Amino acid sequence: MRVLLALAALMVAVAPAPAFRPKKRKPVLKDVQGLVLDSANNAVAGAAVEMKDVQSGKTIANYSDSAGHYQFTDLDRNHDYEIRATFKNLASEVRKVSSFDNRNTIPMNLTLAPAPAK
Repeated sequence: MRVLLALAALMVAVAPAPAFRPKKRKPVLKDVQGLVLDSANNAVAGAAVEMKDVQSGKTIANYSDSAGHYQFTDLDRNHDYEIRATFKNLASEVRKVSSFDNRNTIPMNLTLAPAPAK
């Protein structure tokens, strides 16, 4: 019996320990949200809001809700973005979201103005 206990203890002592691996953290993503407003600071429902990922060139679009609110979620922290709202013949300036902005949620209101003549 002592031989078996000694043998079992030796096997445990010699058995390879599982490799220590730190837990992989999920990447922390960021969000951009705000209001689409007209020149009188009234909320604009149904405005098209486009966000372009500068690194990939991919553009995603959303519409402002009935209160003028829009939101883009799960954005890569290491990418830069350009965002713009349009509604009928109105457009906002192109705004930029920098990869250096370390906030998790970036508030950004977009104010519509008449689009410049082409």
